[in-house]
Amino acid sequence: MKTVNGSRRYVADLSSFSPLQMWQIDAKYLADANSLPPPAYAAIFRHRLPRYQFTAIDLKTGIRFIAFAYQLTFTNGLAFMLLLKTWLRAFGVTQPLFFQTDNGPEFGG
Repeated sequence: MKTVNGSRRYVADLSSFSPLQMWQIDAKYLADANSLPPPAYAAIFRHRLPRYQFTAIDLKTGIRFIAFAYQLTFTNGLAFMLLLKTWLRAFGVTQPLFFQTDNGPEFGG
């Protein structure tokens, strides 16, 4: 598929995937002074809470799987994907899994 400016984009046919098979994975920086109230922003540092959130969203059902990390590293990105895979397998999901990321450095991009 081509966009308005002529660049190409991958388009997935979601009807060809089973539920819990195709996942969109992203990482987010939580300690953002512009989006959090000042007391919440200060609490992140005062209580030494994790500053990053990894989120996986099943594109078919919208189910979310969330984990938190202290560092945004490739090791943590890979660990999150392995955690998601292990969790799905533990609950009987046996079909092939597809993980789509934004190619950030935390996912080896």
